[in-house]
Amino acid sequence: MLRLGQCHNGNSLTINEISEQEGLSIPNVRKLMMVLREAGLVRSVRGRLGGYRLQGDPTQITLGQILESLGGRMFDSEFCGRFAGEVTLCINSNACSVRSLWGVLDGLVSGVLHRIRLSDLVGDEKKVSLSLRDHLEATIDQLLGDEVNNGPRHHIGGVLEV
Repeated sequence: MLRLGQCHNGNSLTINEISEQEGLSIPNVRKLMMVLREAGLVRSVRGRLGGYRLQGDPTQITLGQILESLGGRMFDSEFCGRFAGEVTLCINSNACSVRSLWGVLDGLVSGVLHRIRLSDLVGDEKKVSLSLRDHLEATIDQLLGDEVNNGPRHHIGGVLEV
């Protein structure tokens, strides 16, 4: 996605070009592009100058959208049911301190990733680093501000009840 964001001037990149530039196998790039296309983040262009382009402007695409389309959230309310081991329901489902930790971390990570735009990652490393630090601070301020203004958070990341 970063490569496509860097050439967002109307140019397309082929699967072979992305594979070569990123050091990924062609089958992996093909799978990634299919998932990203199904998520509405990229589009394929046919013809001699064809390949893949961003579906929208890099200022409107967040890292949260990209990562969620590729693999989902780090933690959600269905996590304990999907990863219960050999039993139907996690044996700690009634009283789980780890669920609280994952809920808080997911809320924080998701908050940061949905603030960072693809366009924020185009530039030199120092500029990007400062931008990322600003996004992280804003997310933390929002989380802490919500707690100060509204009391303890009841739904961090939409899954945790404290």
